[in-house]
Amino acid sequence: DETKASEDETITFGAYADLSFGVFGLEAEVMSGNFDNGSTDSSPIGYHIMPSLKINDHFDIVARYAYLDGDSAKDIDISDTSRKAPDGSAEDYAEANSYYFGGNWYIDGHNLKVTAGYEMAEYQADAGDADVSGFRARLQLLF
Repeated sequence: DETKASEDETITFGAYADLSFGVFGLEAEVMSGNFDNGSTDSSPIGYHIMPSLKINDHFDIVARYAYLDGDSAKDIDISDTSRKAPDGSAEDYAEANSYYFGGNWYIDGHNLKVTAGYEMAEYQADAGDADVSGFRARLQLLF
């Protein structure tokens, strides 16, 4: 339907900050959007805050809290937000909270680094809640 296609509208925005105070760091981000497409409009919002502590030139420790409000009971799919999540249900969720604690090993600055940590995530919906947790590791190579 050509009329419906012309009524669809998407507006998004985001803000990001990365601050350093000596050995302390703070990263924060907020993202939101307004998705109008007929009868299924939604305005999700999400943010994260991640403090860090530099141990030396090669190591730091980090913690992160992240929140996502999907703006409806069917906007967040666990497998979209937690990689390899064992989601055996067809249930989608309205809100998600995640907590991460880990560290970074800078072998060659950000050009070559290893990141590892543990993440716990909670998903809420009217039909019930779900929890996902696991160890994450990543090797970053920039060239």
